Amino acid sequence: MLLIYPYPADMHKSFYTLSGLVTNQMGHTIPDGDVFIFINRSCNCMKILHMERGGLVIYHLRLESGTFNIHCGKWTELPPEITEILEHEPARFYVRRIIRHKYVGKDKSIETETPVVTAELPVMPLSKSYAGSSLLSELMVNKYVNLLPFYRQIQMFKQLGVVIPASTLNDWFRETADLLRPLYYRLREEVLSTDYIQVDESTIPVVYEEKHKTVKGYIWMVRSVMEKTVFFHYDQGSRAQKVVVGLLKNYQGALQTDGYEVYSIYQNKQGVLPLRCYLRGFLIPSCALSRNGW
Repeated sequence: MLLIYPYPADMHKSFYTLSGLVTNQMGHTIPDGDVFIFINRSCNCMKILHMERGGLVIYHLRLESGTFNIHCGKWTELPPEITEILEHEPARFYVRRIIRHKYVGKDKSIETETPVVTAELPVMPLSKSYAGSSLLSELMVNKYVNLLPFYRQIQMFKQLGVVIPASTLNDWFRETADLLRPLYYRLREEVLSTDYIQVDESTIPVVYEEKHKTVKGYIWMVRSVMEKTVFFHYDQGSRAQKVVVGLLKNYQGALQTDGYEVYSIYQNKQGVLPLRCYLRGFLIPSCALSRNGW
């Protein structure tokens, strides 16, 4: 395809500059095989840029008389019409190679632990694993933000040509969760340091490993009302009083709960102001948030 650069071109320009005009202003790439024509302001010089088998070539033509009968002097270019089309580029996998140089000592008089010295490996997110931090982040975000279970993510990876066994993915998940443990403890500390929290326990299906059956368990939710931050607490699926006692051991402030009897110990506890909110009955004045506010 013949493509003409729509502006006057400086004939002093050569390979690099003309290639930049093709890429940045014409929106094409030279290896596609197109022929790119550049004409000067006087319309008496032309340069043709083209990729041939031996490499990139430039043909330069200068007229002894007359001008090129293309667009010189007949048309004035106006600002272009730009149409934007939304496209999608599928996710891709790539292998990042870490090259560590190795040396062997020639001077035998120098004492070393090993004859061969290798540069240290950079700190990796998971020990003895080929999973990079970007892949681990993608797994966690897809599971907890995009609600994609691992078996579905494995299917999506296969479509991209990458096969990861489910056992490997589960190991990555467990180790990544351990890496996030300090962040969880910090969030928990921040929520419990506020002076107004809401606490509730909700059912959650739990797979009983010995019988491979799903049983009903409970997970605790603690929410800072003013900061609008939340953390969850799981203790073997239990909703016993000992769980909430350990969870709120040193808490001081307003504590809003439902009528579950395990919270009764806070009725007379110094430094704790119990508030109730009956979601299935009537709303008493001490309830600060509506049903949707939970």
